Amino acid sequence: MKKMILMLVFCFIVSFMFTACNGNKADKKSEKPTPKVVKVKKKENEKREKKLVVRTLKVNGRIYIDTGRVASAITCGTLDGEIMSSVKRGEEPKKDNESNFGVGYGYQFDGEDTLYVKIAKEWVIFKDIAISSDIIPDTVAHFKAEVLKVFNEKGVLRVKVKSVDRRFKWLKPFRNSDVSKLKPIDVDIVNFNVEKYKVGNIIEIWYDGKVKYTRPETSFPMRIDTVYKINNFAVSSDRKNVVEHHKVKPKPKTTTVFSKSYSVNKPNNEIKSSKNIGNTSIIGVSKCSAAQLKKFLLSKNKKPKISVDIDTFCNYWIEEGKIEGVRGDIAFSQACHETGYFSYGGLVLPEQNNYSGIGATNNSKVGKGAWFDIPQLGVRATIQHLKAYASKEPLKQACIDPRYNLIKKHGEVPYFEDLGGRWAYPGYNKQKYNSLEEAKKNYDSYGHFILKIYDELKKVKVD
Repeated sequence: MKKMILMLVFCFIVSFMFTACNGNKADKKSEKPTPKVVKVKKKENEKREKKLVVRTLKVNGRIYIDTGRVASAITCGTLDGEIMSSVKRGEEPKKDNESNFGVGYGYQFDGEDTLYVKIAKEWVIFKDIAISSDIIPDTVAHFKAEVLKVFNEKGVLRVKVKSVDRRFKWLKPFRNSDVSKLKPIDVDIVNFNVEKYKVGNIIEIWYDGKVKYTRPETSFPMRIDTVYKINNFAVSSDRKNVVEHHKVKPKPKTTTVFSKSYSVNKPNNEIKSSKNIGNTSIIGVSKCSAAQLKKFLLSKNKKPKISVDIDTFCNYWIEEGKIEGVRGDIAFSQACHETGYFSYGGLVLPEQNNYSGIGATNNSKVGKGAWFDIPQLGVRATIQHLKAYASKEPLKQACIDPRYNLIKKHGEVPYFEDLGGRWAYPGYNKQKYNSLEEAKKNYDSYGHFILKIYDELKKVKVD
């Protein structure tokens, strides 16, 4: 009997100890999820911090940040500089021409507060971080359209294109098309107040330049997914009142870029002038006649692609140059260099009447550059742009050069030899020379290419 009692007691003690051990294990198991939750939160915070980092660069002592927008019409083919160094992602660039997203990207100024940076074949718009305004440059693609239908639940407008600025006619689906015959376009405006738009409204859509489903044989509408702004015009004929609707998105703050403050200095948007190698003045009187220009051009190209008779065309260069006091004969030599003696085949089309590469940036699409209605205006734009570089004197005629007012220091480049790195970037063969200075010393820069053509031109003899 005693043995049985002892046996029961022993079993009871063992079972009690076993239950206690299991209880401790359960407690330990219940404690484990807590640190896991903490780890998950850390990962979420890290992801959130990464999202706050924006692409940033420093130029002329000022910090510029990515606006998230893309420009589709750049006014000139001349780059103002290139990003030469880089810091780690999320860090503040310390010196000029430095970014936190890599090197080798060219850029252009648009005034003092805006930069266009060429990234992955797109011109991404950067703005001075100290500027609070959110104005969208007119280089962003836009067109006017009529609202055909409003899909309130989907946040979509179906529109019919009414008109397109000629600067954007190189974009699909407007290229070589009658806009009145285009299919309707569905525009995603989920981030806008859909109720503001009514059937029959005339609106202006600002977008990233990309349109889907452009093939005319498909039955479904085209589509735009990324819209930056919509101007809503009243239906009345005067249409004086325009309501702007911007995409709702948080504005970037300085704290999302860097943890410390920095000073902002006034920029100098021009590349510093190099030591002159040569002194062929841009300002002056033409020494060649229109007859010489004609004979020279026909010796290089018997069928130049120009839309007026060759006598009239050559006379434009002499007369337009005379009005502004610019060497029209050397400006003509520059046009021969830019267009391959008016045979084209590059980034500019003959019908653009663009003889100096304005807007035809490196690696841009054909026809993307500036367009001028008639040949005389194309000649005038070249003359005016040369005068802006070479003289502080105001223009004698109305300005039609789209880049004229972006040259901040007029008169700083008086010689054709110094146009390398200014009018054309980099302005020399990088595989052949280590710097622009070296190329200029060897008379082998952009300006010298022009003058070599002029040297042939002035030797032409006419009766």
